Amino acid sequence: ANIVNKPINANWTMYHALKGGFDVSLDLDSRALDNKGRRKCYRFEVQGPNAWGILERLNGGPIEGFKFFGMGEIGIAGRKVRALRHGMAGAAGLELFGPGGGRRRRAAGCRIQDLFHRGP
Repeated sequence: ANIVNKPINANWTMYHALKGGFDVSLDLDSRALDNKGRRKCYRFEVQGPNAWGILERLNGGPIEGFKFFGMGEIGIAGRKVRALRHGMAGAAGLELFGPGGGRRRRAAGCRIQDLFHRGP
């Protein structure tokens, strides 16, 4: 499982996994503010009134088949990216996530930020 939230949630899960005697392995990947090394996973949210247009531009066409809180993939910078659909303030958006690091991943993140500031 990949727990994305405040550190207290991961700490709670780790405590109960260890104390409960479950057959699990745990690997803590702290958020950037708490982690001096490289993240193992990234999470990037694209939300707001222009989000869907920006995401469709990144994808190179319409994004279809995503139900609310449904998961799927879109294309960004020639790569498949896992996504979770949800929305903030009534506007559709996606939470993008996957393995961290790499120049192409950083380039895709910069492309998203560029489109966000210019609009769809």
